[in-house]
Amino acid sequence: FGMVVGEALALGLPVLTTRATPWKRIADTKCGWWVPPTVEELTSALREATSTSSGDLRAMGVTGAELVRREYSWEAAVQKFHDLYKSLSVTSPRRS
Repeated sequence: FGMVVGEALALGLPVLTTRATPWKRIADTKCGWWVPPTVEELTSALREATSTSSGDLRAMGVTGAELVRREYSWEAAVQKFHDLYKSLSVTSPRRS
């Protein structure tokens, strides 16, 4: 999973990670770079990241922090478990 990725995002830092990690949401939400694990792709992403304006990096950081709050916080985890258990209780046959 890569806790360091989630921790960096939660702090408002754009991240660069590879597709060898399960962080596709980074690319989907544009809060960092999610690239194939090759030297060429990593080099390209590093060049892009270091040439991105500080304003754009701050905006990416805000997006990343919102992503973590919305999908990976304790509150989000509790809600996911609540929804799962609720769906199981609705679809499971009742015993008499």
